[in-house]
Amino acid sequence: PHTTVMIGNIPFSYNRQQLMEELHALGFPRKTFDFLHLSEGKKGTENRGFAFVNFIQKSTALRCFSRVTGHVWQKHQSAEVKDAAVCWAAIQGYAENLKARKRAVTKRHHPTSTPLSRGSGVPCAQTQEGLGFQVFRL
Repeated sequence: PHTTVMIGNIPFSYNRQQLMEELHALGFPRKTFDFLHLSEGKKGTENRGFAFVNFIQKSTALRCFSRVTGHVWQKHQSAEVKDAAVCWAAIQGYAENLKARKRAVTKRHHPTSTPLSRGSGVPCAQTQEGLGFQVFRL
């Protein structure tokens, strides 16, 4: 089932915490998704304008389309910032998203961004397979 969406047109200056706060305000608290990856730029100072979110339930992912599409971002507004756009991600599900991020980190040999996955947001003490990939506990 489709549970992973890509959210686009995120202001470049948003960080993961700000995105999570905005999603919460839109009716998607942390407990509704188990994976969030806000893609960072090459220098790691700004994001690339999109994020992947895997919702625990398909119905929540569907609701994301209606609640987030066209949303006007609350922080870091400028003339260049467009309304939010949502589409289904090419990679679906928690496990497949984790695999894809591990492959990307391995390919780069130096992670520039760490996805938030499963849990309360408290990182485990160890990184996943020594790749700098944090896994968060339920």
